Amino acid sequence: MTAEIEARPPPDPAPLTSLFDVSGRRCPDACFDAWGEHISPFFDVDLPEGSDRSRFRARLSLGLVGDLIVGGCEASGQSFARSPLRAAAEAHDHLMIQVFLGGDTRTRVGGREVIARPGDIWVIDMLEPMAAENSTFRNVSMVAPRALIGAALRNPGGHHLRAISGDEPVARIFASYLQTLVDSLDALSGEEAAGLVPATLRLAEALLNARPGEARPEIDPAGAERALMFAARRLIEERLADPALSPELVQQALGLSRARLYRAFAPLGGVASYIRARRLKRSLEDLLDPAMAHRPIYDIAYAWHFASDSDYSRAFRRRFGLSPREARQARQAEGPRPDAGPLAHERWLAELGR
Repeated sequence: MTAEIEARPPPDPAPLTSLFDVSGRRCPDACFDAWGEHISPFFDVDLPEGSDRSRFRARLSLGLVGDLIVGGCEASGQSFARSPLRAAAEAHDHLMIQVFLGGDTRTRVGGREVIARPGDIWVIDMLEPMAAENSTFRNVSMVAPRALIGAALRNPGGHHLRAISGDEPVARIFASYLQTLVDSLDALSGEEAAGLVPATLRLAEALLNARPGEARPEIDPAGAERALMFAARRLIEERLADPALSPELVQQALGLSRARLYRAFAPLGGVASYIRARRLKRSLEDLLDPAMAHRPIYDIAYAWHFASDSDYSRAFRRRFGLSPREARQARQAEGPRPDAGPLAHERWLAELGR
């Protein structure tokens, strides 16, 4: 028996939806393999050692709501991961916000264990690597492009692998809203769903900006500074290939004081560190591009303004956990996908916010 996999556009004008379901019955090993392929646009998955693959269960329903992906998942316990190489290679500049309705997820951050339990909210920055272990669980999720939400966040780079207690008032409001939205997908027209996007984003911003113990989201007087920081990141992206790009150039172009600029980028490791990280990511995209397979690694390193091969290789290994040559070889060894084309939600993820 194979997994029932469905990716369908319902009759217009409903939003697009996709469904994967191997719940409620015994399955052969192929069911977990099919699940791994289906969830692969988001995560790499594995089962705990000693698991009976024939007892694996999973149901994932997703909907494209304007510039958001929302959905619900129920599945057996498993591990979820995004390697440093994968997180950097994929251009998914999105935040994923999950509400756990049953079961839990746990990971380690900076030497401490972080756990999201039923009622709690779990945040994943899809530009960052992650590894987490889930018990048998049920959750609802939202994926939002950073371009639509990042400028309004107090700390745009500080939410990865963050667990928000379900006891917080804003967390309860957000959880109830997202669950209702997911449950209503089949009944919403495309126009109705798109009309909910602004309110959904504002509620997500309130959730991420709320501080523990606040009765309600604090009115934030620093919104202008966050917008300036967002503008600085856009400027850096636009000038990334410019050898003249520096913290001083960003400061002058935006009319910021040195202290203000450095304060804004402190959560991201500083301005120079952020520029270097973005150049490393762009160099990785070149390394993995089949059209650039003939291009020497040192040429790519110099194109992104690294001083030497050794400087580039050390920085690359620190960031991604392997050498530039190993990264290129790993991608070449993968070969093309065996299927005829991308899954529906894989296309949505790639096109989100564009």
